[in-house]
Amino acid sequence: MHFILGRATIDVKCEISWQGFVTIFYGSVAILNNLLLSREELLEDRWPCFMQCYKALVLCLCERSTFQSEMDNAVEYKLADMAHSIEKLTQAICKRRTHVSRISAYAVSDFCTWLEQNPPPKIVRQHIENSISLLIQVSDSTYALAFLRRSLAGSVGQTTMTNMYT
Repeated sequence: MHFILGRATIDVKCEISWQGFVTIFYGSVAILNNLLLSREELLEDRWPCFMQCYKALVLCLCERSTFQSEMDNAVEYKLADMAHSIEKLTQAICKRRTHVSRISAYAVSDFCTWLEQNPPPKIVRQHIENSISLLIQVSDSTYALAFLRRSLAGSVGQTTMTNMYT
């Protein structure tokens, strides 16, 4: 998924059109949603992998919305809709509180860092911040907050976390 959506984790980068990105993005969201709905027993031991795919979607959305050159109203509307689909996916993930209470803090840490490194437009940022809030609510509070303080200390993500909760 990183390769297809354009994540820069490998040397070869696949350039895809805006319409191709939208199609792959919504297809990936649909796969993750369907896994949550119909294959809960399959996810039992695979939550870390599921969350990696989820985080890849959010990162690719942040990167693509930051570097989207043709920012007309149609593109802004589509980006907002894509970000809203991420927020709905986050709500579905948060319903599995027992499974994600420990690993959601890692997603929060990554999202806060990405929001500072690749600041998306306000319409996308708001949905991502809502997703962060949902993930924090389901986090194991003693473990998650201690982890976030350690992992975000001195990093760019600390600014986002501080701004959200002050």
